[in-house]
Amino acid sequence: MICPFCSLLCDFDETPSCELHEVGLQRQSQMRDHHLRSGKNRNEVVPTTSAYVRGTRTSLDDAIHRAAELLCGPPPSRLSGYFACVDSMNAALNLARQCDAFIDTTDSAAPLDYYRAIQHQGLVGTSLSEARARSDLFLLIGDDRLFEANPLLLDRLLTGPKRVTDQPRRILLLGNFSPKIIEEIRKRDVTWSAILSDIEQLPESLFGLLDERWQRELDPNDGPVRWMAQAEFIVVVWNPALIEVQHRQDWHEYLLQWIQRRNRGATCAALPIHSLNGIFTTVSLWATGMPRRIRFQNGQASADRSRELDSTTSRGGTDLWIDERWKSVEQPPSARIVLSPKRDGSHFPPSEVLIPIGIPGVHYDAVMIHADGTQLLRCRAIEEDKSLPTVASVLASIEEQVRRMRCETLEPRSRALGEVSRSLVSPENDS
Repeated sequence: MICPFCSLLCDFDETPSCELHEVGLQRQSQMRDHHLRSGKNRNEVVPTTSAYVRGTRTSLDDAIHRAAELLCGPPPSRLSGYFACVDSMNAALNLARQCDAFIDTTDSAAPLDYYRAIQHQGLVGTSLSEARARSDLFLLIGDDRLFEANPLLLDRLLTGPKRVTDQPRRILLLGNFSPKIIEEIRKRDVTWSAILSDIEQLPESLFGLLDERWQRELDPNDGPVRWMAQAEFIVVVWNPALIEVQHRQDWHEYLLQWIQRRNRGATCAALPIHSLNGIFTTVSLWATGMPRRIRFQNGQASADRSRELDSTTSRGGTDLWIDERWKSVEQPPSARIVLSPKRDGSHFPPSEVLIPIGIPGVHYDAVMIHADGTQLLRCRAIEEDKSLPTVASVLASIEEQVRRMRCETLEPRSRALGEVSRSLVSPENDS
């Protein structure tokens, strides 16, 4: 079974359990108990799940109809949120295309800076499997959040199939890691060192390690300097979404430049770790060629280069908010339509429409993206709940309703134009 609670997507039949996995299972149990107390049988196929319109419980069909009415208003509508599986993203893009809407995620600024840096500098990347098998030096950049988001990251880097190199493996921490993280690494059977430094200046410091004049001023027996010189395969690990510096795009470009330059002497590759929300970029690139901030006009996608969506999709101005996270997260107060795992409409009183949804990988089978972005994995439902609709099914139903409403609006106009055309070519007019 694949664990869907973080983007490492570990097989928890083979991997030790982590804090996120335990908390996720506990929360799922609480949600199930709440659902059973409300009188629903989780194994029963329920054709119409309860939803909420203006805080009043109603049928799923009525809620979908009201959501379609709201999205049929003057364009452009705005779709946003947190996506976790392929089917949800495909359905969201189809709905955005039908509505001529903006679509983005709440955390788009950081990933966009990273992808723009790749466009300028290119990327020498690797997968987690290759890094585990071949790397002899890991550079872990960032702070504690790198491990909080993916608690078993160290295990996935250090344990696995037989390595293809005999070089001793080393870890170099670069950034602001706490004594707790350092103590955790100290327990591992691996040589390590830590350079606690300002992340803002880190790429510049790495370039210093390649500068011969700077190296002459350092002790050649110093661990990090010697490791860098001896390493045959360096892997740089960081989470682009967690880098908080003043000029983020420039920071990433400088780091990618260093990786390319280091490749002149030995192999060096990037291993950016992404969240499950990275599925947005993967699917949108497949479908539109653009990673984030997409605007549809007359069914055609274009990139929105402005910063407008930062404000409209984070805490205000969102028409449709989709949240597939298993954690309890507050939604934007001004979102008119909310799709969320929360099942009680009283939690979101400002919303016009609230539709409870299942969580991918927990309540239904889903295809999700791995943290290294190199593979998609099918996650079987931990505990299938057929009474909860999937995001893809709800969005597809809303899209169909929007299409019908627009056809009904256009039909009288088409009929009137047809009558005008017939009158212009009638025999009476010819005479």
